[in-house]
Amino acid sequence: MKIYIYVILLVLFQLVITGCTSIGNDKQSIDSIAEDHGRYDESKAERASEKSVQKSNRAIDHTKTTWGYGDEIGPENWGDLSPDFHLCKKGSRQSPVDITETQQVKLGKIQFKYNSRPYNIVNSGHTVQVNMLNGSSIKLDGKLYWLKQFHFHTPSEHLIDGKPADMAVHFVHKARDGKIAVVAVLMDGCFENKTIRQLWKKIPRKPGSKKKISKKSAKWINVKSLIPSNRAYYQYMGSLTTPPCTEEVTWIVMRNSTPVSRDQLKVFSDLFGNNARPVQNKNYRVIRTSK
Repeated sequence: MKIYIYVILLVLFQLVITGCTSIGNDKQSIDSIAEDHGRYDESKAERASEKSVQKSNRAIDHTKTTWGYGDEIGPENWGDLSPDFHLCKKGSRQSPVDITETQQVKLGKIQFKYNSRPYNIVNSGHTVQVNMLNGSSIKLDGKLYWLKQFHFHTPSEHLIDGKPADMAVHFVHKARDGKIAVVAVLMDGCFENKTIRQLWKKIPRKPGSKKKISKKSAKWINVKSLIPSNRAYYQYMGSLTTPPCTEEVTWIVMRNSTPVSRDQLKVFSDLFGNNARPVQNKNYRVIRTSK
């Protein structure tokens, strides 16, 4: 009887040992799969985001026609450079504008969810553009807009009571129905901006070139820090400020600014000069401001 019990216990012990070993191996396999899956997802997300941004850029602000900010290809002549640019000359709801008289109303809060990271930085020849992985968004009046990219202008394109800020960053969002919403943050030259410092390190010097932003580097780039903590804003309907000057763009201009240093402004200006479109006629448009 004791022998039978001993044999049974021995078998059970071996089963337990075998089971534990199998579980351990399974866990290791699962972990490996999870790691591979994570790497795959990251790579897949970058490819999907790049395709999405490229598609949006073609629809938003990139054309085959050469344009710029000076001489014959400057803002005053954009409308004559291509039939596709006709709104730059004949549009009635163009941007930027000088924000003077406003209508104070109860505007809804903008819900910022900038959770994804930037994956590359581009020298477009006109500005620095940072492209984002899919996953960041704003919600405005119950509608979701996905952040595609952000870029910079110096001085700011929008004026407040006739005065520009030293720089502005434009966050370009697109909803599933194709509608565009741009959040403009004015930047004043006072002290160094840590996020700008990290971005400026990576600016490609050659127009038309781009640099990848690794996952490790992106940890030091806090995109959301560029949005002022006080979320009061102006809102109006306008257009893209670059060709083809597409209209029906929802503009959100933050009333509070974000800092940038004089040295950081100089780095940008040395590369791109003045890349701000002059203000356009408001044509009786109402600019609303949050209470």
